Formats: sequence, C-alpha cells, structure tokens
Amino acid sequence: MKPTEEQQAILDAKGRVLRVNARAGTGKTATLRMIAAAHPDQKILYLVFNRKAREEAEEKFPRNVEVRTVHSLAFSRNMGRWKDQVGSFTIADMLPAFKGSKNAQQLAAVSHDLIEFFMNSPFPKVEEAMEVFQKEHLGHVTDEVEKSVQGAKDRIVQTSREILGQWLRQEKPCPHDFYLKIFHRDGDFYKALNSFDIVLVDEGQDLSPIMLDALEHCRKRIVIVGDTHQQVYSFRYAIDAMKRFPFDDERDLTMSFRFGTDIAEVASLLIQETKDEKGFNIRGNPEKSSRVAFYTDLPRPKAGERCAILSRTNLALFEKALGFRARGIPFSLEGNIGAILGRILDVYWLSEKENDKIRDRFIQSFQSLEALETYAKDLDDFQLSSMVKVVREYAHVLPDAVYDMMKISNNTTENQDGQGIILSTVHGAKGQEYDRVYIDPDIAASLSRPEALLTSAFGDEANIAYVGFTRAIRELHLPRGFKTILTPGWQETIQRYEPVQVSRTSKSSAAPCKRAPRPGLPGTRYGELTIEADLPKPPRKKPFKVGDRVRTGHGTGTVVETDGDKYLVALDGQAARLWEKEWGLRKA
Repeated sequence: MKPTEEQQAILDAKGRVLRVNARAGTGKTATLRMIAAAHPDQKILYLVFNRKAREEAEEKFPRNVEVRTVHSLAFSRNMGRWKDQVGSFTIADMLPAFKGSKNAQQLAAVSHDLIEFFMNSPFPKVEEAMEVFQKEHLGHVTDEVEKSVQGAKDRIVQTSREILGQWLRQEKPCPHDFYLKIFHRDGDFYKALNSFDIVLVDEGQDLSPIMLDALEHCRKRIVIVGDTHQQVYSFRYAIDAMKRFPFDDERDLTMSFRFGTDIAEVASLLIQETKDEKGFNIRGNPEKSSRVAFYTDLPRPKAGERCAILSRTNLALFEKALGFRARGIPFSLEGNIGAILGRILDVYWLSEKENDKIRDRFIQSFQSLEALETYAKDLDDFQLSSMVKVVREYAHVLPDAVYDMMKISNNTTENQDGQGIILSTVHGAKGQEYDRVYIDPDIAASLSRPEALLTSAFGDEANIAYVGFTRAIRELHLPRGFKTILTPGWQETIQRYEPVQVSRTSKSSAAPCKRAPRPGLPGTRYGELTIEADLPKPPRKKPFKVGDRVRTGHGTGTVVETDGDKYLVALDGQAARLWEKEWGLRKA
C-alpha cells in the first residue's frame, strides 16, 4: 500500500514516544504494519487488546514483529508455571469469608471487585489499593452498603490478602490477571518491554493501570495508537492513555477507509456536540458511498451482506432476539452472549425456586428473586437488574427461549453468508464492521437521561453511540429518539436525514409512500424498533379471539382466554397452557 499523507507523516515522525490519534476505520493496523515494514532490522513488540486481534495480526505483520496480548506476553516470559493453576474467579469465591454477615453478598461483591482492582493496578499492597478503590469506585452503592463496607474494611482487606496468598502458594486456581500482577510486581514486565527496540500499542484508550505503569518504565521507542472517543471499557478500570501518557510527538489519522461522507459527518457531529469538541472531525472515504436515515421498519436480511442491530444493553438485545424468534426472522448473536444467557437462566430458576438447577453459586446464594433484585439495586449492578427485568417480563417464554438462543449463539458460522440479522451490544461489536447498522432506541434513551447530562457518564454514553455509528460501512439507520435529544445544533443538523414524505394519494414512484408500521418488537421503556407513522390509524381490532387456532414458539394450540394483548393458549398434545403476548402468535 502507498501511504496516505497522514500515514507518511507518522512514518516520518522521530519522537521516542509517538501518539497517534486514529479515528474509527482510519487504517491504524495498516499504519502500524507500515511502521514495522520500515524497520526490518528492529525487534518489534506489537501489543493488542485480545486474542482475536493477535491471531489476525500474526498473519499480516512481518517476521521481525512479536504480536502479544499483555497476558500472553507475561505467560511467555516464565509465567507459564501458572498454566495448570488458571481458573475462574467470581463473587461466589468470596462468600465463605462473610458467612453469617447481614450483608454477606454485598461484602463479598465489594471484596471481589477490590481484588480485581488490585490485580489491574500498580499498587504493591492491598491496603493502598483499598484507599483508592473506596474513593474512586464505590460511589455507586447505597449509603447502607457504604456504611457496611466501612465497618468491615479491615475484614475485607484481610480476606483479600488471604485469597491472594492462596493463589501465590498455588493452593487454589487463580485468574489470568493474577500472574500478570506477579509479572509486574517482580519487574519482569519492564524487562520484557525493554528487550525490544520498538513497542507498538493498540487500543491506547483502554489500557489497564498496570500496563500504563509498565509503559512509563519502558525506555525504548513507543508508538501508541488509539481513539479517546472509543473508550467504552471504563467500567473495567481502563485508563485512557491517549490523555494520560506523556508523548514527544503526535500525529492524526482522520480519513476513514470504512465509510463515506454522510456517516463521517454524523459521527463527527455527535462528538462535536456531546463533548464540545468543535475541532473534532472524521473525513469520509471519497471512494465509498454511504447514507444515514431514520428507520421506520424492522430490517430484513439480504443475501451477501452483514446487517446488525446494535444495542446499549443486553436487556434490549434479548428483547430484540425474542421479537425475531416470534416472527421467524433468522438472526445470530455476536459477542460473549452465552454467559449472559446462562445467568438469565439461573435468575429464572431462582424465580421458580428451583435452586438445584442454578449453576451460578452466587445467584444460588439468594433466597428469592426479590432478594437478588434488592442486592442489584443496592450495588447498582445494572447487568443483574436487567436480568431480573427479563425474567419478570418474559417468564411465560422461559426457559425455552433461552435454550433456543444458546443454540444460536453457539453456532458461530450461521450468519457468515448474510442470511440473518446480527444482534449485538456495542461492546460486543467493537472492532467489527457491518454493511448496514441499525442503532437501538436504548442508545438514544441513555443519551437523553437528565442525570447523564450532569456527569462524566454523558461522555461514556456518547462514546458508546460513536462506536455504534462507526461500525457501519454503507448505511447507518437511527431511531426516532435521536431527533429530540442532545443540543440544538445536533437537532437542527440531524433533520436533513428525515425520510422523504409524500402524499398517500401520490402516484409518484420516485419516493416510497410512508407505510403504517408493522407490529414492532415487544414494548419496553426504550420503545419499539418501528417508528409510528404520522398518518391517522383506524380503530384497532383484536387479531385473535377465544377458539382461534394459533401458532406459538412452543407449538400449535387454541386460544382459551384473552386479557388485553395477552392470550392463554392450550397447546396441542400438552397439559400446559401458555400465556403469550399478541406479537408472539400467528394464525394456524
């Protein structure tokens, strides 16, 4: 590849520490490959974010480059002795230490999070980490939990030290982050980095504190590439090195190879207005055509293309999956959704008081769904709160719906030919790209919350929207909620993407007449995937009555009772009677 002007400026930069601000889709990997190719006689380390990125880079980079994640780097430098000791680490592992305590689950969760924080920090002692952890990462809990933590502070620290000691003595399985902590503690991280001539660092906006500390002790040439506006892992204690790491030279990559002008302009406008960064700009690829529009209907899969609906939360993703499942529309699930589905299933068994079927020992420790719900509220555990909502709202299709989705999520090759819609959270889609992207209404809802506008959380939500926007290649479809949020500047500019409206009696074929929407996905606080037409609607008639033969996701049956938009169905050949919402039924 011939370097662009921006890429050539990066190749010509001489500073020991070079910071490259790379916008979404601007060819950062190709640029780093150019740097490696320009120094064939140098020993180069390329640090990437995950295993998938490592496998892809190993196929593309020259032989003088060693591609590693931080964990594989530690493992390759005499940390392999932990190979047979690596295992999971969950809140349930901390429960025995607080058995009999009034707030055992809360204290166990705080202790677990403290150890996670400590392992990712440069602090040599748990006591030092606890001070910072309390100040910076416990602001989300209720006053009652905060008081309990303060009263049990010494016990929490001592329990954490005991667990760490057991791992060090190899008496219990340890998480991957533990041997990385030892790698750093013993000074081997610094030595490993300094054994290379050049260190290339990807995803600089999402570095762990321990990695940032190691880089600060590296005396060789460092090229760190990232995008501040793609930081979406702050909840994992990630630090934006693009703001924090000192540098000698700075360059930018602003032209996206992924999408054209329209998508670039909307993504730029989002950052300009939400973060008051008027100089921020992404340039669209002049050789690519792209468009932005407000969607009015559910997407349908097209052969040969990748089409995705991107959500803010797993709750919204699950609701979309239920809707597609009920309609028989093919779909696939992207990201680490399998673990989420497993926990939803455990929460369901808790609600049914069938604790012997629960696999998650932490969820099993609760006496009732109400107790779990209270815990999630006290610790502001958004994931668990969402799972409780799923179980309360969709108990009538559980557990079968979860089993169906588990089968889909395990089939990783089903959607390679574009035969189904891809459902993913923005976090799960990071690093991916799709021909068509539909942004879920829950992303607009997160940006419109009054409390978000008054805190740094607004920046986090803007980053999530930005990452979602920039996954699109050809088409970006926005929900109606984006018309009325954010700033006047945003609202004024975004109106240009309003769908063309024509008269219902128009004979013109130049623009489609706005149709009344098909039934949308199940009603949620975030709205439906459809947008209501501005046309008058006739009085609604119930589609089913007692005695009608209908098809459900569980088989064919007869409607025996109605209640609003819910129908009680007696399934053929089964003793079970099933309440189904209207959107989950079809005439037999």
